[in-house]
Amino acid sequence: MILSGLLFLVFRIALPKSVFATEKLDNKFVVQDSLMLQAIKEDEKKTPKKIVKDIEIKPVEKQKTLPVATTSSELANFYKALYQLKNGKTKNVRIAYFGDSMNDGDLIVQDFRMFFQKEFGGKGVGFVNIYSKSQATRGSVHHKTSHNWKYSTFLKRLNKEALGISGYTAYANDTISKSKKWVNYNGSYTPQKSMLYNPTLYYGKVDSLPAYVNIEGQTDSIQLKGKRILNKLVLSKKTLSKLRINFNTHNTPLYGVNFDNHKGIHIDNFSMRGNSGLPLSLLQTNLMHQFDKDFGYDLIILQFGTNVISNRKTNFVWYKKAMTRVVNHLKKAFPKADILVLSVADKSKKYDTEMKTDSAVYKLIKQQRAYASETNSGYISLYSLMGGENSMITWVENGWANKDYTHYNSKGSKKIARLLYDKLMNGFKKFEARRLKSKATEVP
Repeated sequence: MILSGLLFLVFRIALPKSVFATEKLDNKFVVQDSLMLQAIKEDEKKTPKKIVKDIEIKPVEKQKTLPVATTSSELANFYKALYQLKNGKTKNVRIAYFGDSMNDGDLIVQDFRMFFQKEFGGKGVGFVNIYSKSQATRGSVHHKTSHNWKYSTFLKRLNKEALGISGYTAYANDTISKSKKWVNYNGSYTPQKSMLYNPTLYYGKVDSLPAYVNIEGQTDSIQLKGKRILNKLVLSKKTLSKLRINFNTHNTPLYGVNFDNHKGIHIDNFSMRGNSGLPLSLLQTNLMHQFDKDFGYDLIILQFGTNVISNRKTNFVWYKKAMTRVVNHLKKAFPKADILVLSVADKSKKYDTEMKTDSAVYKLIKQQRAYASETNSGYISLYSLMGGENSMITWVENGWANKDYTHYNSKGSKKIARLLYDKLMNGFKKFEARRLKSKATEVP
């Protein structure tokens, strides 16, 4: 044993240090929500640390904490907008769908969008970032960029400038390589994908240096002008199949390009891996008012929770308090929009030798329902839509979810999008029936 120990020490010195690394490796694909970590740290200061064994929650406790949905009066404004759209009294309805890795690559949202547009009309994928960490995985529009962009996000602040509505802001300044910055969008006629309708660039205040963009295929560059916090440039009034934009814009904040046909329903996917939902508090109200003035949001959907579940937390009261502030902030930023809170989906964890619903799911859902109620927001339980207790196991076995027992695959994303759409449409039909009944009883 002594000889073996000495040989180990000799080899440890001789071999590369990375073989025996004791520090955590820096993985650029692992993202952490600093606001969530800060909230957890503050909560731990207030409450004494306890070692609590993670055990299953009794069925009675589960039942008490998991209501399925409340979407009637809380979504009245949204349903009214749908009603007006259906009856030709308005041309547009718009939804902002904020989420985390569950919506990465436009999963769930691309099908959710397709169902709504099939029923109410509308074409286009809506707002798409200039740069995104998830651009390679997006299926609803093919999105590629040069690899030399600088960008600021909810989870990686580059400067103190305002973040765009998606939580991303891109910059084309590069004093080292000075290479060209470009973004490329390709559309498609397939059901879940879309052509590029009326592409319009959204950007911030132009700095002291002149800013230009060039559309591939056009000889002349276009100078960006604008001293407001939000400016826009219509890149084409035609429907395009592809669009390549070259940028020479220095420090001008670049938010994204919108693609829609100006009528029907449009749904923007604002997803970001690692997001707990708390960073939405970083959206500056004055800038959001300008986005809202142009887009006119009728509904804000919040799908978070996957990144919040942690074994070292035994309750999520801290999250309820923080998200209550976030929702109230969003109500100020988008004053005409209703808010819909989606609970975390079912997630399985191994207890002894058997996979079962992670007990943290029940605890988190209870608090998600609580902050939805306290802020008078609509609420739908994805956990219940999936089938409740241990449903993720069934979804994995049926080929609807990945074997991490957390994320849906493309088949599961379409299924959950359909279930969510049906739940909202049931609420709309009840609203419509009440509206028609009210009109029938009106005195001429």
